[in-house]
Amino acid sequence: MEGVLHNGKAFPNLSIIITEGSIFLGFSARVTGRREGRKEGRKRRGCALLLCLGATTMAADHGNVHVVNSKQLWETKVEDAKSRGKIIVVDFTATWCGPCRLMAPVFTDLSKKYDILIFLKVDVDEVQEVTTEWEIRAMPTFLFIKDGKQIDKIVGANRADLEKKCHYYATNQSGIDLHASKHVSSSPSRCHIC
Repeated sequence: MEGVLHNGKAFPNLSIIITEGSIFLGFSARVTGRREGRKEGRKRRGCALLLCLGATTMAADHGNVHVVNSKQLWETKVEDAKSRGKIIVVDFTATWCGPCRLMAPVFTDLSKKYDILIFLKVDVDEVQEVTTEWEIRAMPTFLFIKDGKQIDKIVGANRADLEKKCHYYATNQSGIDLHASKHVSSSPSRCHIC
């Protein structure tokens, strides 16, 4: 939207672009004035400002994803799932990981679609004890856990595989993968930590 009107004042040089999950504000101006080495009234080059209010600064929708920020909370969630006979889907992520940011909305959508599964998000830098315990070496890594044991794993930003496995485990709560006892999928879109 070009030229914004706010409180009765016109801002013709302001642009607002709204996309799914982000708002971009742009401002451009030509300024006149005196600068060292320049004559009075001579125009300076235009200046521009672009501000992005993305998913990280806006109130994010986490769906049914529980953010785990301590080992104690992790243990509580795993025990709760064990006692209820539920399968856990864990997203091991990092704030600096590009593929992780790409998969975050996918993970959130899956948590809404498959509410029979328990979705957890663990920041590898924040909860290092859990990351080490589960031998996470790249992000994103998605673990499927039943009765405190890993039953499946996806390494990398593989949307199709994550969707397929969430559907499979949501419809097969026994947690027994008929194709393999401990399957690991890998995708080239990942960030390594070691």
